[in-house]
Amino acid sequence: MFTIKFTIIYDGTFFFGWQRQKDKRTVQGEIEKAFFQLFQQNIVVHGSGRTDRGVHAKGQVGSCTIPKRSLFSLEKSLNALLPKDIAIFNSVEVDEGFHARYSAIGKRYLYTIDTHPIQNPFNRHTAYHHPYPLDVDYMQKAAQVFVGTKDFTSFVNTSCLLTKPNSPCYCEKTIYSIVFTSTKEGFSIDFYGSGFLYKMVRNITGALIDSGEGTVSIERLKEILEKKSNTHGLRQAPAHGLSLEEVFYSQ
Repeated sequence: MFTIKFTIIYDGTFFFGWQRQKDKRTVQGEIEKAFFQLFQQNIVVHGSGRTDRGVHAKGQVGSCTIPKRSLFSLEKSLNALLPKDIAIFNSVEVDEGFHARYSAIGKRYLYTIDTHPIQNPFNRHTAYHHPYPLDVDYMQKAAQVFVGTKDFTSFVNTSCLLTKPNSPCYCEKTIYSIVFTSTKEGFSIDFYGSGFLYKMVRNITGALIDSGEGTVSIERLKEILEKKSNTHGLRQAPAHGLSLEEVFYSQ
């Protein structure tokens, strides 16, 4: 037996998220099903983190322990067994103690917004169509409120807060940068940080959209963040505009 690490790309449109669920189509469930077909035994696949229903990934990372086998033939066999909206690549053998989630030191997410008056049909599953005026310059300034090491309790969903460990540091994360980039139909927002809590990126993106519409000020965002309460009523950006782009490890 040996431990492997691999990159996973998937279109999350028709999945109920990453985590396996009984009687639901999930990314983890489909990958573990393919491993079972290949080895005729249950293989637990660990992901770098859970993605919500409808969220995509270009750089999800998985790890698991499997019987000895050529990694080239493993990728070829797995991809032949997997549905067409999942692919596995960059498989490498790693130390026994490696874990896709617990060994990660950083992640990068990308949220794409289509602001064109007419939605591009090819982007309908991968970009949030928002054909209304947005002050993107103001959004970029507002984004700096979230950069740094902060308690993000105000931008985490209630279900996460109800199950969080009894630790004052649980909601403390570091966002290293939030970068806006123009696209043909609108723009994207690149979030790079130490890690992100349940729906945190979508909640922050929704708040930034509100700021771009002029319904919430930078000072108000600072107050909400400092209050550490998620009862502010700001919008949550839809899942389909979000993609997990990259996961970082120390080696």
